[in-house]
Amino acid sequence: MKLYSLILIGLFLSIAPTNSAQAETGMSRDSLAIAISFLEKQPATIERDTLLMYYYNDLCEKSIYAGDPKADLRLEQFRLAQINSQWPISKALYFRALGKKEDKLGDYQKAIEYYHNALQILEEYSANPEHIVYTKILLGYVMLNSGNQEECIRLFKEAEPLALKLHDTSHAIWILDFFADNTLDKAQKESDYLEALAYYKQAENLLPKSLIKNQIPNNLQGQAKVYHLLGNEKKSEEYLALALEQAQRLSNYFIQYNIYSDYAEKAAKKKEFDKAIDHQLAAVSAANSFGYLEFINRSNQNLYKIYKAAGNEAKALETLEYYVSLEDSLMRQEVNEKYAELEGQYEFEKQQNRIQELENTQLQYVLWTLAAILLLSTLFGIYLVKNSRKLRRQNQLLNDKNEEIRLAIEKGSQQERKRVANDLHDGLATKITAMKWRLEAEKPTELSEFMVSELEKLYTDVRLIAHNMASQEFHIKGLIPSIENLITKLNLIEKTSFKLENKLPASRTFKHDLGYQLYCIILELSTNVMKHSNATMAILSLKEYNANLIISMTDNGSQPKDNTRSGIGLLNMKERVKNFKGSVIIRDEEGFEVFIEIPLS
Repeated sequence: MKLYSLILIGLFLSIAPTNSAQAETGMSRDSLAIAISFLEKQPATIERDTLLMYYYNDLCEKSIYAGDPKADLRLEQFRLAQINSQWPISKALYFRALGKKEDKLGDYQKAIEYYHNALQILEEYSANPEHIVYTKILLGYVMLNSGNQEECIRLFKEAEPLALKLHDTSHAIWILDFFADNTLDKAQKESDYLEALAYYKQAENLLPKSLIKNQIPNNLQGQAKVYHLLGNEKKSEEYLALALEQAQRLSNYFIQYNIYSDYAEKAAKKKEFDKAIDHQLAAVSAANSFGYLEFINRSNQNLYKIYKAAGNEAKALETLEYYVSLEDSLMRQEVNEKYAELEGQYEFEKQQNRIQELENTQLQYVLWTLAAILLLSTLFGIYLVKNSRKLRRQNQLLNDKNEEIRLAIEKGSQQERKRVANDLHDGLATKITAMKWRLEAEKPTELSEFMVSELEKLYTDVRLIAHNMASQEFHIKGLIPSIENLITKLNLIEKTSFKLENKLPASRTFKHDLGYQLYCIILELSTNVMKHSNATMAILSLKEYNANLIISMTDNGSQPKDNTRSGIGLLNMKERVKNFKGSVIIRDEEGFEVFIEIPLS
């Protein structure tokens, strides 16, 4: 038994030595769990700790991707293990696993923060290039899903040269497949299709050295799409069938989602809508099994388009409402703002480190000089004081410049949000009003009356979205003036009469983060009243009691039969309140009331 244990230790350590650990082991989850259990019983060494962290990371990421019920338990075990590890890169691997979890859940802000922190640690300690490449790929895909394609391309181009040098070709394949997909999305002529096909073929040549078998159906599906666009339907169908067979054999729901979406798109173009709907419903089912919120969102968007093209307005509207709720939960604009903040913070920290290194070098030089020539100690002391003042002035100038840059970025972001809000209000809202007037001018029918009613709701929603996007006055005016302005604007819609009862002390102030979250909570409450109730009157009350902030929103509307007033908006609001250790009570007797209590201490 002792000899067998020694042989296993040698085998595990030979797979991934400290300086060449790969991001992908090629091992199954069960094999990784057995390896981890064995290694945890061995004496602690740097080699054992490194390999243990490496296996924990691969196990957790594979468990998250596969929707394994044990994923959270394994993440907690990983957290405890990395705390006791003396290998600094273990923290980066743990952050990356957490990023993958949030990525799948669609919380892109948290995913970006974890991936960004992981990348910073990996670069700081000059980690194995494979870990840096893989982390940049994950971060790039989050930026792509958040609508920041430019940053995604930058990260992929940075990673490509390193990826092509690695023994495991899986990372290079992901990058080449992305370049192919990106070329295909923008393609306008045959030469563009051929360029995309060249990328797929280059990736295909690397497949034999990849440790990820799921890349085979992914590559086949991409080539099938190109052959379809080139008019070679026979080859396209052949590749799609092979891809679907491989994806089903590997239980790869992501590729199944893509393939069924391709089938649905082809059928819709031929106006075979029944077949297109069946294929797209299969794509939705595959996306749900895959579990990534981003692809659940996309599959429902495509289903809505097919229902609409097929003339099934009821199903189209139902699917559209679900898609919009998913899209809102992804918070793409906030994600890009968070990424810009992290990038700016990272660059600022690097500048500060360079300044600190300069100061340390200068001080060390002075100390060596003073030790060498004691007779000139007074003169060198004066030199040190003058030089330190100069460095402090330079540091202050740099800090001032960074603050100018931060304010400029914030101002630009506010202007862009305001521009989009104005476009929604002046463009889309105006067109909706014109459509409503035109329908009202026609001879009334049951359909036209329904359309007028829906257009009124849509107009209200657009007004609310435009206001929410333009609500930057919080950062300038503060909480209470912003709420007062919100109430004024809501009353201009003339759907529900809002009244503010502010009983807070005039001296009461809030920290910026809490104040902003309170403003968002009140936005959610007012939007819920406007969108989901038939209330004619609503009262927003703010007061302080026993060191707690009390917020209540009461209206005289009735509870809808479908209980839509308990949707995504209220769930988001509850999550915000929970983050500040508060509580939420909802009553629906004789109207609708939401009662919120948040500790102020």
